[in-house]
Amino acid sequence: MEADNPIHPIDLSLFKDHIKNSFFSLIDQTTKGVKTLVIEKSVINLLDFFLDLKLLKEKEISSLMTLSKSVIHLN
Repeated sequence: MEADNPIHPIDLSLFKDHIKNSFFSLIDQTTKGVKTLVIEKSVINLLDFFLDLKLLKEKEISSLMTLSKSVIHLN
């Protein structure tokens, strides 16, 4: 029975490259200089799947802050 429905692995490399390129394109459109990336905790693991978080330093992102809530309060 298993031979009738073989499992074919899905190649996600094109999708991962697209997400990585789109993300860095957005970063490149921001002001030059050192930046802090503020992101929801639930998104960090997804972001790490699509790109090596160490690459953020190459884009002048000096720190990564996580949100525990989806609202930012400015003082």
